Amino acid sequence: MSHLLGIEIGGTKLQLVAATDSLQITHHKRLTVTQSEGAQGILRQINEVLTEEWKDLSFSAAGVGF
Repeated sequence: MSHLLGIEIGGTKLQLVAATDSLQITHHKRLTVTQSEGAQGILRQINEVLTEEWKDLSFSAAGVGF
């Protein structure tokens, strides 16, 4: 089953959600942003969730909000 990916990047937190095509959330992850790591730290956190914790999910679309 393919999922939709939502990413919300804030000044102090990072949230990722995976949802079905009917928008039922199946996975949610909230992380703290380490401001001193900048964009590279945020990218690392996103990559870790997608490749380690959610590695069995496939995504058909993604949306990112700041």
